[in-house]
Amino acid sequence: MYGLPAITCLNCGKSFTGETKKSYEATKYMTLKDFVNKYMGKKVDFDGKYGAQCVDLARRFYCDVWELARQPESVTGAKDFANHEARPVQRQLCNFIKYKIGMMPREGAVIVFDASPANKYGHIGICVSAGPKGMELFEQDGFRQENGAQLKFRTYESVLGWLVKNENIFKS
Repeated sequence: MYGLPAITCLNCGKSFTGETKKSYEATKYMTLKDFVNKYMGKKVDFDGKYGAQCVDLARRFYCDVWELARQPESVTGAKDFANHEARPVQRQLCNFIKYKIGMMPREGAVIVFDASPANKYGHIGICVSAGPKGMELFEQDGFRQENGAQLKFRTYESVLGWLVKNENIFKS
């Protein structure tokens, strides 16, 4: 379109012009509720590798809701997000809160689960609500990759901690 400069997404590198530019701008400032509604039941493959993994949904969340222009470093498994000290970009963009019994994450926190005998990579999901017995997470199953992103209740068993957006780097 004439007169409208293209917008380039800093995360995926795609260029948006005209109507697609309006669509990109409309999703730029998305709430958690909007994010859940938009991706419910959809398979999110943010990086185009390995299909729809739990980490892909979290990376899409960082882009759409947290509005991060960069992504934290790549990981081998979701549990690696808990290795916060070894991840300088993640440390700049996010704060990691190590889980202690009795703590509850806030809405929009990205929950990191440890590996288990059935899943050596761990798991990651987005907190929609939390209570003393567990959390409702928006997540996707990277092993089955059948149903896309779903809401699921999870207890605090195997929780390593959670990431929250570092609000200090966004203040002028």
